[in-house]
Amino acid sequence: MADEPVASLDPKAADLIMSLLKRINKEFKITIICNLHQVELAAQYSDRIVGLLDGIIMFDKSAPSINRTSINQIYK
Repeated sequence: MADEPVASLDPKAADLIMSLLKRINKEFKITIICNLHQVELAAQYSDRIVGLLDGIIMFDKSAPSINRTSINQIYK
């Protein structure tokens, strides 16, 4: 589990951390649950995205299928 692992990092460092997490996921076949508020990073590095609002699942989709409508459901 990674709770906002890049929240306070600059974009270059954030990309490095997310790349390392993705590599761990692929090489060791380890599931990584990562809480992010940066939707663009989530879409870039994730296979699946679950959107929550007040503890309720608003969507559970593959990363490529996330669109502005999905994002608007959780960021009002």
